[in-house]
Parts: sequence; structure tokens; C-alpha cells
Amino acid sequence: MTINNKDIKEAWRQWTAKKDWDYFVSLAFNPQPFGRYWSVQDAARDLHEWHARNDRLMLGGRWHNKPHKRTQFYGFVEHVDSNIHWHLMVKLRSDKHEIFETEAGDVWKKLIPSGSNKIKHAQADEDANKTFSRYCGKAIYINDPAENIQFSQS
Repeated sequence: MTINNKDIKEAWRQWTAKKDWDYFVSLAFNPQPFGRYWSVQDAARDLHEWHARNDRLMLGGRWHNKPHKRTQFYGFVEHVDSNIHWHLMVKLRSDKHEIFETEAGDVWKKLIPSGSNKIKHAQADEDANKTFSRYCGKAIYINDPAENIQFSQS
């Protein structure tokens, strides 16, 4: 049996669509001409820093001691050679939705001043998970490096 890009994308879509996500998030770096260049490794480091800062806001100073309450995400990088950005599927495991909705975008702007973000409720309609799973999976290819997909760390 040969596995191709179509099979990989479909498997990914099915797997991610099953989870009960709270938010769909896009985090862009918007690199400026002659400005900083972000490698996938740099972008992953900044993504995990954003994750840690949000969890600190929502869970307090000992956020790292509360793995069962930490935010979960699956992240997919896109356009690594031009306007590198992440698409995230986010699940809060705390009741801090208001903090996330009002602060997560500002956390990104403080971390990446040239950056932009979009945060949308996953529960917008019954097909939202399926639609966003398809959207996130569009840039997954069988020969991509593993670092192009990031998972939250507890």
C-alpha cells in the first residue's frame, strides 16, 4: 500500500475534526523586507512562548505545575518561505475563556510586534471543526519535516 499526500491530509482532517476544539487561531509573523527572518524552528519557539505566556495569564504563576489545566493546541505552519504563520486548533482546559479571548491576541502582539492574529470560536456552527480541520490540513505534505506540525507541551 502506497501512502500519498491525499491520504495523509484526509487522515489528518479526520483525526483533528473529532476533537472538541474551543478556538481556531492564526498567528502571523508578517516579516518586513530586510527585517528578521523566521525559520520554522524560530517560529516554533515563539509559538511555544505564546502558549506559556497565555497559560501564565490564565492559570497564574505556577501554571507549569498544572498540566491538567494547560491549554492544548495542534499547530500547523504555513508559507515558511514567505509570510510564515501558524494555524492552531485550541482547547482550553480551564474556565478562562474570557481571558483567552481578550488577551491572547495582545500576548502575540507583545511577543511579535510585526505580527497579526485571528481568533475565532470553534463552536460557530456544527461544521466548524470539519471546515477548519480541512483548512489546516491543506498545507500538510508527506515529505514535510516533522517540525512543521507542533503540539502543545504540558
